[in-house]
Amino acid sequence: MAKKIFSKILILPAAAALFGCASVESHQVGGRSYSFICTRSHDVCVQKADELCGKGRYEILRDTTLARCYGAHAEDIPCKWMTIVECAPPGE
Repeated sequence: MAKKIFSKILILPAAAALFGCASVESHQVGGRSYSFICTRSHDVCVQKADELCGKGRYEILRDTTLARCYGAHAEDIPCKWMTIVECAPPGE
């Protein structure tokens, strides 16, 4: 019985990570520069940049796929990205 419960405890977080909601982790890496790690959707990187810098008021310095996942039909699809942006100076 304990073995079945333990295996379910391990499977649930893995399933949530694979099928869960999009998320973003952001870090300020310099004066006006930010690094974002995004999962499940690259759009959350863009939304976070818009939120921190102002809509469209940034330059993407780096945009890299960090991990790839396999979909329902075994297609290889990106599922984790790193985006680094530099916000435009105030008043520009």
